[in-house]
Order: sequence, then structure tokens, then C-alpha cells
Amino acid sequence: MIHNPSNDVKNLHQKFNLPSITTRKARQAFEMSIKSGYTDSYKGLVANYLAQSANPEKLNQLKMAGTAITRMEIIRKIAAPSVPGQPGTTLPTKSSKGVNPKEDFEVTLDGDPPKKKDRPEHSRNSYKAFYDKWRDEQQKMRINDVIANFQCRQPSERQVRRYNAKQGWTKNTVTAESVCRQWKPAETEKAEFDSVPMQKLVLSQRWKGLHIVEDPKKGRMVMTTRTFRKGEVVCDYHGIPISFKEGKTLLKNTQGNAMGCLYFYKNSKGVNCCMDGQTIPCPCHPEKETFGRRINHSRRHPNLKSVLKTLTIDGIKKDFIFFMAKTDIKCDQEVTFDYSVNGMFFVAEAADSELVDD
Repeated sequence: MIHNPSNDVKNLHQKFNLPSITTRKARQAFEMSIKSGYTDSYKGLVANYLAQSANPEKLNQLKMAGTAITRMEIIRKIAAPSVPGQPGTTLPTKSSKGVNPKEDFEVTLDGDPPKKKDRPEHSRNSYKAFYDKWRDEQQKMRINDVIANFQCRQPSERQVRRYNAKQGWTKNTVTAESVCRQWKPAETEKAEFDSVPMQKLVLSQRWKGLHIVEDPKKGRMVMTTRTFRKGEVVCDYHGIPISFKEGKTLLKNTQGNAMGCLYFYKNSKGVNCCMDGQTIPCPCHPEKETFGRRINHSRRHPNLKSVLKTLTIDGIKKDFIFFMAKTDIKCDQEVTFDYSVNGMFFVAEAADSELVDD
């Protein structure tokens, strides 16, 4: 009876004293075997299969029955016992030439580099190169791990340091500079919005990279203090959730010189709702001036778009409206939003949030 395939295979290897073959080594063996004796078309099929490409066009090709059968026939042929004169399977070994830490020692997020006494069977002079290469591979893994934890918004230097400490990484730690150099937001549909970093941001309203300035013509403007990448969350529209009917009543009763900052939208269940941002200061953040309600309108050149996402706060699912960069936004640039996109709209205070039709 099979309980756990991975553990069962490991136990079989130990019982019969078989070499431990990782998935990475198996993939490498297939990649090496396909290099000779097969056409470019066949090589492409196997490469796509091994990479499990996320490219939609390639995925559609892989789903085609004929392609799938051809691919499996090739893989079955490669996996067959090696016959002289025919393509076979050769697994990398410690005695192979060169220095490859992936082959000789498994690189892990939390592991330590192999000691000199455990070095592969190369010359003593190659140990430093092997050691440095192992650390480089681990550094790449750790950077990818940090990026995966901050999918929606670029982490700050402080957040990276905290993440290092939380993971217990005291050596070969990740720097904020290396993370920021490679970081890019995940696709909106795939991004994990309901994450600890985003939950903390909506609760604290500490949206770094923004500040409010006074302009003689436009009134208050929300400006950037750092660059934002296309698809990155800039801030949320913070307010008190009320019903659509309450919002319309509030809008009707709002005087011309009174605060009238309302955002009408459809929630995750398709129900018309309203986010009331007119109360200043905010009841839950009396000491803060939230950014979302201060973002000016631009019909022609808005650089933000809104997206509705559900987050879990104190065990309760709640809807939040986030503003994301439509394009790369430079430092010291105003952020703007088209109030009327998709039937959603603000009614903003005329003096402070003039409709800027640029």
C-alpha cells in the first residue's frame, strides 16, 4: 500500500542500497539525452514538458492529443535501458569534470555549504570555486523566496532584514539591493493579495513611497517618493464600507462645500456597495491622512487602475479596493486615477481634489 510516494521511494533506495537520484538530476539526464539523436521539433516537445512552461500558447500545444502521444513516446524511448549506438540516459556523478554544486550537493534555502573535507572528488584547488558557486546558487534561491513572499509590493530594506531574521538566515543573507534589482510584481490574477504583508499594510495604512503636497491650482496632490513598477500596488482606497443606498443618500445630502468623498463599486459577490472616505480623520486611523481619497482625477492619462480583492482580517473576509500602477511611475510624479472607469466613481471635494482633465 502506498502511503507517501516520495518517502516510499526513499525507503526503497535505502533498503536496496541504491543511489539517491533527485528530480533535478533526472531532469538533467533527460536534457542531456535529448541533445543527440533527435530533431529540434522533438527536443522542443521534451523541453516544454520538462519546463512545464507557463506560456499559454505552449500549454495549448502540450494539451493536444497527438503532441502528448509523441512526447510520451520520446520520453519512454529516452528512459529505456541504454543500447550501444542509441541515445541513452547518463546521470551526472561526482567524478564528472568541472564544479557543479547542484550535482554534488543539494542546494537548499536553509542548508550550510559543504565543508572542505566533504568536497567533491576534484582537486583541492577547486574547493573555493565550488564553495562560492554553492553560495551563489543558495543566494538565488533565497532571493526568489523573498520575492515570492512580497508579490504585490516591492519590499523595503527593513522588510528584507526582518525576513532574513525570521527565516534564521545569519549567513549568506539576502540584501534589499539584490531583491529590488530583480523584483517585479506578480500578475494580478496570480498574485497572492491575501498575504501577511498586504494585511499589515491595510491595517496600518503605512504606504511607503507616497506623500501629499499642496499645489496652488490642483490643491492637494499625491506624489511618489520612489519608483513604482507596472502592476505594483501603490495604495488602497481606505474608508468605511456602507451600502449603495446609504452612499446615494449621503451623496444627495452632501453640500457643495462639504466633504463628499465616496467610491461606488460592486463587491466580490456582485452587490453594489460604497466606500465612504469622507470622514476625517478616519475612525480607525485618527492620526493619519490616508492617500487613496486624495488621489486626483485624470481622464486622459491616469497612471493608476483599481482592483477589488478580498483579504482575511481577524478571520473575516473583507473587500478592499487597491490602486495599482498602470505603467512604470517615476519618483516625484503625481499619481492619478480615472474616477469613471468601469462605472466606478468618486465624488471628491471640489477644492482639494479638482477634476484634473489633462
